[in-house]
Amino acid sequence: MQDPIVKLEALNKTIDDRLILESISFSAFPSEILTIIGPNGSGKTTILRIVNLLMEGSKGSIVYGFQGLPSIINPKNEKEKILLQRQMHLIFQKPVVFSGSVLENCLICGPLRGLKFTRKEAMEALERVEITHLYRQSANTLSGGEMTRLALARAWLIKPQLLLLDEPSANLDPQGIKLFEELLGVMAEEYGTGIVLVTQDLFEARRISKRVGLLLHGHIIELQATPDFFNKPQKEATKQFISGALVL
Repeated sequence: MQDPIVKLEALNKTIDDRLILESISFSAFPSEILTIIGPNGSGKTTILRIVNLLMEGSKGSIVYGFQGLPSIINPKNEKEKILLQRQMHLIFQKPVVFSGSVLENCLICGPLRGLKFTRKEAMEALERVEITHLYRQSANTLSGGEMTRLALARAWLIKPQLLLLDEPSANLDPQGIKLFEELLGVMAEEYGTGIVLVTQDLFEARRISKRVGLLLHGHIIELQATPDFFNKPQKEATKQFISGALVL
């Protein structure tokens, strides 16, 4: 088995004396789609923000094992953080867009990471997510679904070693979801991208994930290979959650 691309060990996060995450431990691997499901407020987005170094954990450790870099545990300075962040890409439910056109939004993401993309490469990425007809439009005027497609085009261009996704299909129509899932499959299989996705969509998790975990009240209740998670759950809370019952 390949070494983990990122490994969380006993990670805690406290905000305003409230324990948001407690003893979170899991690894994500190259060429894998790992999905964390759970209700609102369970801490899913907080995990992604900590992994992407936008927020610090309160306790525990994160080990980064990116190809071409030495293993780094809990980066200790800004230089290490920048080095690691250039290997990752985080897409929020409401993606961040810059002022300027859709095409410019693709081209600008290169220099921010020490990369350079040609206009042709950017247009090909927009074609991949079927928004080439919008390339001149101001990114700030896009619909929610179009912004998500733009964010996916940028991820396609960057080809990060680790892609973090926060409810990315929430604003997509069925065709957009189909494209999104196809793109993730290609990135994982052909480029070796490790993908960590958080969502409330059980059907999506079942369709695209290699492994699925359930996060409740800041705890990973269960983490298994997808068929076992849905067909042979070990925990009662997991059984209730995937059956649609209210889990309090």
